[in-house]
Amino acid sequence: MERLLPIGSIIKLDKESKICFMIVGYFPTNKEGDTRDYSAVRYPMGAYDSRVFFFINHKDITEILHEGYKDNSYENLMELIGKGKLRENLNLEQ
Repeated sequence: MERLLPIGSIIKLDKESKICFMIVGYFPTNKEGDTRDYSAVRYPMGAYDSRVFFFINHKDITEILHEGYKDNSYENLMELIGKGKLRENLNLEQ
């Protein structure tokens, strides 16, 4: 997989659709224990209810409309992810 897109990136899952999503987090896990690459909300509505979060894999993105903000903290996070040390640094159990 390429590098993960930054938080705030606006994407589409279907080029024909008018529905857009904004990436708001990484590696969400659903009730069944399945983990995806991103958590996202519909754009431009955002998170108005706890039921509006979508779990998306990078391979399902068909178009990137806007790439979110990147700074040193983003680069550091990508380095941790690349080394497989994200969970360890966030104190997440595997």
